[in-house]
Amino acid sequence: MSRDFIVENDYAAAVRSDLNSVLAVIDSLIVSNIVDFGNDLSFAISTIGASDWELLIDRPIFVGADLTSPANVTLRFTRRGMLVILGATVLTINGRIEAGNHQIFSFPSTGSVVISGSERVVAEWFIPSDAVDHTAYIKKAVDSGNAAGTERPPVILTRPSYVVNNLTFSGASYVGLNLVGKPGGGTSGCVKFVVSGTNDGLVVVNNPVESNVENISFYKASYPGDDSGDYALKVHNSRFRFSNIRATNFGGGVLRITDSYLGAFYNLYGRDCYRGIHFYYDGAGEDWACTTIDFFNLFLYGCKIPFYSNQGRVHCNIYGFKSDDAGFSSSFYFDVSGHDNVINVFGGWFEGLPAWGYFVRHRGAVTVPTSNRITLHRCFISIDSWSKLWTYTDTGKGFLELKDCDLWLSGSQSSIPGRSQTVIVNGVSEHVILRGPDDLTDSTMFVVGSDSALTPYWTAGAYSMAFVNDGVASFGGKVSHRLIDHAVQGMNYEYAIDCFISDVRGLTSPALKLMRNYIYGSRISNSTMIPTAGTCNISLTNSRTVTSVTNSGSFSRGDYIRIAGAGPAGAHLDTYIVQIEWDNSAFYIKDAASTAVTGAAITLHAIRGDVKVNLHAEVGTPSAWVCVASGSPGGTWVVAGQAGYRTKAGAPDQTPYFIGEELLDTQNGKWYKSKGLTSGDWVALN
Repeated sequence: MSRDFIVENDYAAAVRSDLNSVLAVIDSLIVSNIVDFGNDLSFAISTIGASDWELLIDRPIFVGADLTSPANVTLRFTRRGMLVILGATVLTINGRIEAGNHQIFSFPSTGSVVISGSERVVAEWFIPSDAVDHTAYIKKAVDSGNAAGTERPPVILTRPSYVVNNLTFSGASYVGLNLVGKPGGGTSGCVKFVVSGTNDGLVVVNNPVESNVENISFYKASYPGDDSGDYALKVHNSRFRFSNIRATNFGGGVLRITDSYLGAFYNLYGRDCYRGIHFYYDGAGEDWACTTIDFFNLFLYGCKIPFYSNQGRVHCNIYGFKSDDAGFSSSFYFDVSGHDNVINVFGGWFEGLPAWGYFVRHRGAVTVPTSNRITLHRCFISIDSWSKLWTYTDTGKGFLELKDCDLWLSGSQSSIPGRSQTVIVNGVSEHVILRGPDDLTDSTMFVVGSDSALTPYWTAGAYSMAFVNDGVASFGGKVSHRLIDHAVQGMNYEYAIDCFISDVRGLTSPALKLMRNYIYGSRISNSTMIPTAGTCNISLTNSRTVTSVTNSGSFSRGDYIRIAGAGPAGAHLDTYIVQIEWDNSAFYIKDAASTAVTGAAITLHAIRGDVKVNLHAEVGTPSAWVCVASGSPGGTWVVAGQAGYRTKAGAPDQTPYFIGEELLDTQNGKWYKSKGLTSGDWVALN
């Protein structure tokens, strides 16, 4: 049967003298009796011995010396019952505790309670009803389970809200931290932690492993300002789980995670915070920040920078991400710095980036920027334009992979479904994905800044593509499928199969080996007469550039030419024209000119069979010329065809374009042919 002992002051004298007779009466009558041990809890526990008893506490009882309540004793508290732990006393409870959601422990000094036998610890057991700040009391509740190791009982938070500021659990004594919010003792919903000023909410640091935190909402009544240093969560930990966490109005961010690994966050929600997730590097080593961490169902609403890192290394997977910058305007969705970063997002919704914001920014100031990969799988991305997909500062390097992602370009009100491509920012030159011919299968975009050297790059995938942006001094390597180029100043290696060049005005010294090439934006051959000779100046700033060309229309790309005095020691330079400016103001030669030459003669090395097409042909003019005898300079050229024929009502009196030109007298129906190059050299044919 169950025996209940109530520690009270009444009836003390009647029962102290013969406890055994009282027990005998209880056993024989099978009734419950009230037995008084005064205020001596120790005497009651020792008297009970090894039998199973429930000890009822229904008034404040003082504990002034260290005491252990054994596993066979259940402590049952009424709402009036309380144990007051005096001085530095330690009360150890190895049995069960039966109590409601109200205070049952009081600590006037430095005393403590160690709970190891209860299946749960209720935070309310430690919190006075009139407490204003609950931080220290919640910590006291967690401290009560320290002796239990990794199997410590969960600390249950049952109030609708608590006031906490910098609630910190640091060090090995918090192994197995288990903090669970259950409003009203139920099983769902979140309790609210109200945090003031620029204080942090919950801080779990210095590796309290095997941690579990559930169902907590961190809230501030007002936003303390951008980058104010306060976070809902600070985690420096391993082997942990955080579930159903919410944060509102934190100027530092939702989460700052440092030197952490083997952890997971489930249903993490942040609203109106400066940063969402801050991967933090504290100087302990560049290999640390956040590694092997998973996020499931991450929602960041109104966060200015959803993902931010300051050096270190980040390896994380994000499964299901939703974002909208409503409330605040996001400047970057990913603002990262570090090395060997790998961030994967599987199924994400990136909504609301303003026109001036960039989707990704890679920052510099890292020692080993060898990878820095952000990969998005089947995500929706809203940006203003393609140019706002990425940017970088200083030496920032990295790349962005889009795998079957839908893009909305809000600036042009256009959408691109199912886009897959790789964007490589600022010439990451030694990444493993670029070292072999089979590394890339999707389209690849190289994005570099001015004067970046990219040697070597290999993109031999079935759909690989390289892109160089605006004024790159040198782009070396091999692109086996497609090159898209804008205003490139130098290409010095091989581009095979397909090459799309959108603007050739800045091209210098290429060694192009193209199986097929398509050139957009400029017409290269501009012959208007039989090519013979001209004069030129050699550029002082680029020895491959020939400027101030006279009669430049006589020459075309691919012409084999001689420039007088431009070779070594003033010898003639025999070379090829590899490109011509769109306005014929200059052309570019294959080999370097060793001497600056002003007014040098340019002559064409004609080879029999060469054909020159007149791209500016008018009616009656030659459509092309063919070389019938090789020679230097000039060779022998003859007209290969006439672009239609000129007409005149009556006998012709105009100057022929060339010997052999034909003209029709429409008034008399007669054909004429020129035998010379004057107006009197027309001869009637019929």
